[in-house]
Amino acid sequence: NVVQDDMEGQDTGQVSGVEASDLMSWSFHSPYFSGSLSKEFKLSNRTRLGFTHAAGNTRSFLIGLDNTLTASKGVLVNVLESTLLYGQSSSDPTLPLAENYRLFQISDQLEWHHTKKIYSFTKWNYAHNRPSGYDHIYQGSLGAGYFIIDKTALVWRSELSYLYTHQDQIDPLGTANLHAAVLGTSFVWSPNSWTSWQNELAVIENIKHGYDIQLSYSSNLNFRLVKNLSMGIGFTLNYDNRPVLGFKKYDTVSSVSMALQI
Repeated sequence: NVVQDDMEGQDTGQVSGVEASDLMSWSFHSPYFSGSLSKEFKLSNRTRLGFTHAAGNTRSFLIGLDNTLTASKGVLVNVLESTLLYGQSSSDPTLPLAENYRLFQISDQLEWHHTKKIYSFTKWNYAHNRPSGYDHIYQGSLGAGYFIIDKTALVWRSELSYLYTHQDQIDPLGTANLHAAVLGTSFVWSPNSWTSWQNELAVIENIKHGYDIQLSYSSNLNFRLVKNLSMGIGFTLNYDNRPVLGFKKYDTVSSVSMALQI
């Protein structure tokens, strides 16, 4: 999504210094794919330009550009996503916007569909997000998913995965290596060919320190304006039960975007 978490809370339980760190919210599945596999090679691309407002621990007004390239053949599906965000933010929501906000993120997910219901996947992710305290973030994930409902009007699926994260944090926090379990579910309801409503919920738990849990919920309503052009309205809520001292446990992000599908 164009929407990205604006400020991640950090675990204040000082275990060994650098391990007291955030797990980093993470899109737990690739964009909607119906599971209707084909032996033919298929390629599609979606580019979105949007405006984002974030509130909670920070206040930000951002312009975002993201691109999703999906390729499939037989039982394999590959999704390459990239995101750029730029704008103004303030680390104190009561102060004027005075800080430049720049974020870059790229990820790739490869899915292997064993049946029309069951699939496994591997995913990697890189992000540069200095406004949230990270110079570099590297993530890798292995997991499996299941289509609970797979119909034209409604697609509902869930995933369970292991997530490894390496963070190069802005001094004096140093670096951190984190291990987490991710349980996620999403459904896409398409009452007609011009409207779709997508909801996602993810629970991320630190395997080493089970008391560190994050929740992420997002909802996106999309309207097709013409054949290949659509408009989207989105909302995201991120919750961390152990934020860094002085920060709130939640952040909210709202967005409006235009998407071109090829």
